[in-house]
Amino acid sequence: MLGEVSVRHEVDSGRPGNTQQLRRVARCSPLVFRDNHGFEAGPLYGLKGGSGDEWYLRFDAIRIRESRVLSFQVSVQLSDDVAFQSASLTRVQDTAFRAHSDATGRLLAEIDFGAVDPCDLARFDDDLPYESDRRLWGPRWQGCPATVEKVFPTLPVDLRKQLGRMGVAGNAVVYVSAQAFVRAITLTALPEASILLHGAFRLGLDPGPFESMSKAWSHDSVAAMVQNRLYEGAVYGNLQVQGGVGPDMIPGQLGQDCAEVVVGLAGGACYFHEVSARDAWQLLAGETVETSSLNCLTHIRRAVGSWAVAFNEVIPKAFIADPGVCMPGHRDCVGLCQCCLQVQGWKLLMADGAWEGTGEMTRVFGDPDQQHAESGSRHQGEVIPVDAPCTPAQLALVDALLERGAIGAMGPGDVAVFHASNFHAASNDASQASMALYVGWLPWAGMRRFVSPSSFWQSSDDYVPAGDLLEQRAFDAGLAVYRTVVKDVEWPWPVSSSEAEWLRARIQTVGDLVESAIAHGMPRLYQDAQKDLEVEAAELWTPGQQHDALISTGRPLDNSFSGDVIEPDPLREQSLLPVPEWAPANPQRYIQSLSLGLQMETVMDLFECASQRLEDHRQLDHAYRQLQVCEWVYHKVTGRIFGPALWSRASVLAMCVEIQMKRARVMGVGQLREVPPSDIDGGLVARSIGTGASSLPPEEPETLERWCNERLDVVLTLLRSALGQDARCTDAQLPMWPPPADVLLEAEFLDSVRCCRPGELEAIVGPLAKKRKKRR
Repeated sequence: MLGEVSVRHEVDSGRPGNTQQLRRVARCSPLVFRDNHGFEAGPLYGLKGGSGDEWYLRFDAIRIRESRVLSFQVSVQLSDDVAFQSASLTRVQDTAFRAHSDATGRLLAEIDFGAVDPCDLARFDDDLPYESDRRLWGPRWQGCPATVEKVFPTLPVDLRKQLGRMGVAGNAVVYVSAQAFVRAITLTALPEASILLHGAFRLGLDPGPFESMSKAWSHDSVAAMVQNRLYEGAVYGNLQVQGGVGPDMIPGQLGQDCAEVVVGLAGGACYFHEVSARDAWQLLAGETVETSSLNCLTHIRRAVGSWAVAFNEVIPKAFIADPGVCMPGHRDCVGLCQCCLQVQGWKLLMADGAWEGTGEMTRVFGDPDQQHAESGSRHQGEVIPVDAPCTPAQLALVDALLERGAIGAMGPGDVAVFHASNFHAASNDASQASMALYVGWLPWAGMRRFVSPSSFWQSSDDYVPAGDLLEQRAFDAGLAVYRTVVKDVEWPWPVSSSEAEWLRARIQTVGDLVESAIAHGMPRLYQDAQKDLEVEAAELWTPGQQHDALISTGRPLDNSFSGDVIEPDPLREQSLLPVPEWAPANPQRYIQSLSLGLQMETVMDLFECASQRLEDHRQLDHAYRQLQVCEWVYHKVTGRIFGPALWSRASVLAMCVEIQMKRARVMGVGQLREVPPSDIDGGLVARSIGTGASSLPPEEPETLERWCNERLDVVLTLLRSALGQDARCTDAQLPMWPPPADVLLEAEFLDSVRCCRPGELEAIVGPLAKKRKKRR
């Protein structure tokens, strides 16, 4: 027995509490289980009074506010003939807590723990199989104080004490149950950072990759690992050098030459990041792994069903750091959450919460080069060092995070989730090299923030922008499945009938929010807006709040967009997609159907709009079709071929191939030989224009290699046509065409041609240079 506690089940009756014996239920008991999906439950305790009847209390999570334990999320089974029900255990006095049902709000019991610390009950993990499972690193709590002193030795003393005692400081939720963690992912917008201790084990991830990485992990520097283990000459990723002499960031292709440069830098600590998990395991462990086995969100969706989340990235990205390397404070432009799985070493992860103060934090502590940074902010994002004392500015950042956000210590196997549009930063283990895997994902309840007009197209080439997913109606099928959960679902965790009704009510509300958000976002898909959304009450709901709060929608969603003026702009909208089958044979009729005039002004408008989209690397299918129509109009007006449009259309297809490779995180088309589109974030880039060889998209290819090669074939054909004798342009309203050969050879947007078809661009442009020499 662990001790005695006082329990009252009928609190309002005035009866005194009865003393009950508290015991820990062994993991071998049928009550301590992984559910049908392999998700581990939290620590379980039995309480037995004088009557001999025993009831059960299972701990799911610890809710921390201002670095103090505010409440616990628990599951309660009051008798053998009923299922466990979710409840919130909230402190009412020093050792006294009250348990309210999450489903009904009914008061279930009052428990006075007396000399027993409920935190110790919730944090108990001594019975996990540490010696036999590489996903575990040993008990987090008993060994945590000494570990914090070792891995984060120069943090402020009070912060080190708090991290050593609780693992988290500030405001966060620490999960000890994978079942409760998955439920939060499916129902909330994730307004606050959350950590699932031993998450790789508790979620049931494949232990194989952790075993191989643990055995192969080297204590060499990141630069030495990169230099010694690179394969096939190049890997896609970024190598960031801190404190050395030379470039701060080496992006994209990382080959042997890059490694030699890095090794030559004078003592610079390196951060090798944004590299695919596939390449990370090949580089460091020398083996090929199934990356889906390292993707927590893919694993959850496979277990629970596709309805669990709206979207998640397919490829986990590895972040490999030398000791003490920091990621400066920033906030992402796109409204996605991030899932961080720690694989080796420790990480100090920091994140603001609830969005309301994150703009000010970005202004004061962030990087002004970011989309959302304001004028007057710092030149470089602030960091929190773990191997050197903090400056006054860095201490101010610590205080700001503790006031509104969270600072957490993540060990190997831990999983953390946070909303990346909140201000966040990270610092890595000061005692050894470390590695974490990141996956971007979107909870259904977070759709409103994801479809904010200010972030539609704010994304780099190797990430999928929100506008792409919204324009492709990527959420329609998933939302329909999510809606069916309201009517008929086999919950991934055991629930009572009242809790099932409660969960369906929440899902119904979330579904309504998603539909409303998409309905208000679609008309603004082609508007340039920088306005931040106000925070909506429904976004802030988390498990453990009063049951009626979960179905509150707060202000109407359209208020969030009030003041925005939607100005119709046919050239920027989908009026050019899809092109009818008959259009190429009868372009004049098609042009007239678009209400476009057969005049040079139309040519200029179409060419300018398409060129801007190409310049922005966005809506490339629109740009391609606009250039096609531009060519048709020009030919009708002048009777000639419009060379600049042909060249730009080739550039669009070449850019599609480049983006496809970047999203796949490979350096050449040949590396896509075994890769189906479903294995790439966002699938096929600009699918609606197919390979460019016809007006209709072909059937989806089995692999991306054929798709990209066919596009490159069309690119070369278009480039040749663009430089043909009939494509010369001498109109005063348009730029002279063709420009000098050296300009064409260095033309933007053709990197995929130079990379995958070396020498062919020179072969096409070469004759032009010879002709000009003859004229001289």
